[in-house]
Amino acid sequence: MGNYSTKQQKLLLSYLSSLDGRHVSAMDIATNFRERGEKIGITTIYRHLDRLITAGRVRRYITEAGKPACFLYIPEDGCFEDEHFHLRCSSCGELIHLECSYTSGLAEHVLEAHGFMIEPTQTVFYGKCKSCME
Repeated sequence: MGNYSTKQQKLLLSYLSSLDGRHVSAMDIATNFRERGEKIGITTIYRHLDRLITAGRVRRYITEAGKPACFLYIPEDGCFEDEHFHLRCSSCGELIHLECSYTSGLAEHVLEAHGFMIEPTQTVFYGKCKSCME
């Protein structure tokens, strides 16, 4: 992100890196900062997210038209598995990475048998998460 660094940027990076691979919306980020007493406005959050996306440190996911984007932190070493599907809980809205060897078989089958190439990073399966089923 160049030499430009602010307290807000450092707080945002620290928070995103603590999420351990979970997606988060800009409103989730703003809520977290508000609850911690940090004064960072939503415009500042979006501005820094855009810079982090450009720098390759954050990935933006739009899984449903009209719904807010989700953001995912990319570790500094760049080690990130990009070929995965997503699961979206229709009850609580949680977005989960589905990193499973079976999904590559699904993608291969669809390509070979149906002549259609699935875009894993844009594919979302809807259902209920474990917490909402309990």
